[in-house]
Amino acid sequence: MGRSFANITVKGQTQNTLLDYLNKHRRDAYVSPSINYSVVVYDRESEFDIRELSNLSLQIPKNFNCVTLAIVIYDESWLAYDLYENGNLIDEYCSSREGLFPEGGNAQKLCTFLSAKQSINRVRSILREPTTEQVYLFASQRHKKLVQELELPSQPKI
Repeated sequence: MGRSFANITVKGQTQNTLLDYLNKHRRDAYVSPSINYSVVVYDRESEFDIRELSNLSLQIPKNFNCVTLAIVIYDESWLAYDLYENGNLIDEYCSSREGLFPEGGNAQKLCTFLSAKQSINRVRSILREPTTEQVYLFASQRHKKLVQELELPSQPKI
């Protein structure tokens, strides 16, 4: 079985603001330092429950003027994301659970809401590549490319 994880990138809020919010709501979470006005939240409950991940990803921008990108990698087989702004689902994507072609994902929306308009064509290519041994054998490879192109904080080495 491969690696699985979930996190939420928050664009437009500071580490301290999110720590205060998460502590107030009794969430057990790690919040990364801010890079390019983005932080990554690793919430314990969300790690094992996709409904919790979606709920927290929805609640943060509802309470603050920001954008959240909820990411799930399951068993290194597939990557999925939901993009929220001010409590509204803006975009969603899945690299495909069956190993076929990816579904959903709007590179223009993703790049626009995450302030990376210069990367639209490269992000579109990353989202559309089929899951194959030659291109993206592991979902984390696709995730790493997206993080680089969107200039988001990367996953900490633990």
